[in-house]
Amino acid sequence: MGEEPSRPGLEETPQRYVEALKELFKGLKEPEPELKTFKAEYELGDKDLIAVRNISFSSLCEHHLLPILGRVDVVYHPKRNEVIGLSKIPRIVKWLAKRPMLQERFTAQIADKIMEAGARGVYVLVRAKHSCVSARGVEDPDVEMVTEAVRGTLEEDKVLLDRARRLVGI
Repeated sequence: MGEEPSRPGLEETPQRYVEALKELFKGLKEPEPELKTFKAEYELGDKDLIAVRNISFSSLCEHHLLPILGRVDVVYHPKRNEVIGLSKIPRIVKWLAKRPMLQERFTAQIADKIMEAGARGVYVLVRAKHSCVSARGVEDPDVEMVTEAVRGTLEEDKVLLDRARRLVGI
């Protein structure tokens, strides 16, 4: 790079970088958070939807190991008598983000985990800015990547999907 690695300020950088990577990739070693469901105290309707919006995340792109910063919105169609614990959805998002990432795969993984937890359907929207686009290459900090995944009843029922999209502002 043309820098003197032993100068003050840089001499401990390699070790700090290793520690930062351990933290940024902790999702590879930590156990998967449990997506617990709870019995609803009342029966939910066939068209009821639950939205968990504006979940922030940070990750690293697997191609350049540069930061990705973004937000996730999840809308799911619960079973008539079960809901997923509110804090569980952000926990699974943040756990999945702490590994090398492709946003498209990340979006699909979130949807699949929500379905595995017992949702009848799910809509996931991810919006993120990638440093590999803003700080290098085309160097455009305004570019935002948007990905979505649709599963189950939300994939089958256009009315439910349209309602889910409206809940997250699409």
